[in-house]
Amino acid sequence: MTEIKTISKGIEALEDGMILDYITGKAIKDGPKEPVLQRTARAMFHEYHIDIDDMERDVPIQVTLPDGKKNDTR
Repeated sequence: MTEIKTISKGIEALEDGMILDYITGKAIKDGPKEPVLQRTARAMFHEYHIDIDDMERDVPIQVTLPDGKKNDTR
């Protein structure tokens, strides 16, 4: 099953519930966090001039909490 369908000569459409990821250019499942992630990626590129090739999705970040415990977040 493909996520991008050609609907007419030279015109493609995404399946319902899918969006085009700004960072990877691939069709991904839309979710509640995606609009924020997509807007943030666009802002980083257009406003802060960070190259798309320097961005990556779903990178875990290790946070040290005030009590000294470490927590990996996604």
